[in-house]
Amino acid sequence: QVQRPIKIEIICGINLPVADWDNKKADPYIILTVLDQHEKQIWRFDGQPIYCTLNPEFHQEYIIPGCSGTAKIVVTCVDRDTLRDQLMGQCFLPLSNKSNQYEVWDRGGHFRLALDELRYMPKTTSGNEVAMDLGAVDFGSIKPQGEIELRVHSMDRLKNVCGFLITSTPLDEKSVSSSQERRGVNQIQSIRSKKYWCVLADNTL
Repeated sequence: QVQRPIKIEIICGINLPVADWDNKKADPYIILTVLDQHEKQIWRFDGQPIYCTLNPEFHQEYIIPGCSGTAKIVVTCVDRDTLRDQLMGQCFLPLSNKSNQYEVWDRGGHFRLALDELRYMPKTTSGNEVAMDLGAVDFGSIKPQGEIELRVHSMDRLKNVCGFLITSTPLDEKSVSSSQERRGVNQIQSIRSKKYWCVLADNTL
């Protein structure tokens, strides 16, 4: 199956449930995961929390380096807590419709998705489940409500997809220009490594 990058823009949350009973607010953030056609997690991104609000303005963007039209986007809304984060709700966005046409994957779109009960537990990079207080949902303390507004960009002007750039520090112009070219992919030598997936689109790396 053909894979290509797409960009997910989490715009805002609307009328989210109360999670902090002392101020009747919440500190919501988003865990964005991508599942393949077998519902195996292939990508995960954690957003930044927006504090003391039930209507957070996220405006956070994530580039998914590569996925096919059979993938599914999972948006998990979580309340940031000192001891243990609490689930606020979850919603799904398939990149194909029921007739197996890859409409969202091909064209993108603007969506408002209703939050519902947990159906998929996001995994960490080690494969473990994310730690959060599920008892709050199971026993009625927090009932999922509200919506997440997001936009999908198809990145149809994509020119090329590179592999991983390996580096111990954040990428900058100097480090990229000094990297070695190997098999057509730029790689940066380091002892302690971090992985950066690189996408060349619209003449921007």
